[in-house]
Amino acid sequence: MLAFSRNQSGTLGKLCTLEMSSNFTAIGEPNCFAIGEARLANLGDIRWTTNRREIIFSPLLFRGPGESGVWTMPLPQYQGAVGVPRRFPIPSTSAREAVISRDGRRLVYSDFLVDADIWRLDLHNTGARPVKLITSTRFDWAAQYSPDGQKIIFLSRRSGHPALWVANSDGSNSTQLTTLEAPLIGSPRWSPDGQRLVFDSTLEKQFGLYVINADGSGLRRLTHHPAADAAGSWSHDGRWIYFVSTRSGERQIWKMAADGGEPIQITRQGGKPASFESPDGRFVYYTKSIGASTGASTLWRIPVSGGEEVKILDSLIRLQFTVTASGIYFKAPTDDGSSYATSIRFLSFQTGKVTTIAPVEGAGQPGVSVSPDGRFLLYSFAQIIRSDLMLVENFQ
Repeated sequence: MLAFSRNQSGTLGKLCTLEMSSNFTAIGEPNCFAIGEARLANLGDIRWTTNRREIIFSPLLFRGPGESGVWTMPLPQYQGAVGVPRRFPIPSTSAREAVISRDGRRLVYSDFLVDADIWRLDLHNTGARPVKLITSTRFDWAAQYSPDGQKIIFLSRRSGHPALWVANSDGSNSTQLTTLEAPLIGSPRWSPDGQRLVFDSTLEKQFGLYVINADGSGLRRLTHHPAADAAGSWSHDGRWIYFVSTRSGERQIWKMAADGGEPIQITRQGGKPASFESPDGRFVYYTKSIGASTGASTLWRIPVSGGEEVKILDSLIRLQFTVTASGIYFKAPTDDGSSYATSIRFLSFQTGKVTTIAPVEGAGQPGVSVSPDGRFLLYSFAQIIRSDLMLVENFQ
């Protein structure tokens, strides 16, 4: 029997099993099961235990160390059942990639700590080195300047759960804005007047869009469709919110009135997070994945009212670009299309040329933002702080 994880962007993953013949061909269709604890639902590496009645796994990382660890889960007994994970009793919350010996008596796992910080680059100072602006011992990512340039909204796990935080533009006075304790939160974006924020979350299990006032009050859900809705962003005049949705059966870019209403489909040939309207209000820029890549994407443009979809860039890391009046800043991936960033680059609208702004090294994290005066650029990436192989004797 084959066990595997089935994930779709914007949805929680499932564990699937498939009967195999002696010559390794599939017998029938997969049986898929929901995971009882939502924050663990996007499974990473999966291994069978020796009794073939349980799996051992780690959730996908780069959501912060609080979501790591080694877990076991009995295989659900019928289609549609819910799997109930149990944390394996080892003294580490940063363990993953467990492997069991053939006799079932030993277990080896990788114990490593990954951290992400928010960096700032001075675009007006050629040759300037990036500096850490917002940092903690937990994940900090997805930073966005406020429209007046005085504040930075970002995501952090420093409270133990992903939450929206706000800081001054110099990185000082970080303050927690939400206490939702949702499994996943992503893509915070300011409204043009700086009074509201839109973000996505699995607060009610499926990904949906939420709006909150800039002071943390007035939380409300914006989308209520059973499909996954994610990665919202405002139009330049604040009237619309663009987002990616699977409500048509595949991921497309949609928009809806900022105060709610019936969504309007924009793209017809696919689209993935994120999408941004140009400052002049003429176009929407969005990404499409390159094949089965988990990181690299192409960048496309479409008129705000719909129409011809035109490719703008052949390669960038999805969720890691921003549109300004003069051009597009983005993170470039490695040649193999991973989410590991090699540099920050700039596509000029005036010349159509791409230039390298600064080299970077690390696993790219969502969020690129340029200050309203065009001087500073914010970005985030993850680095492995510690990595060891650990042995557990007498595993059974």
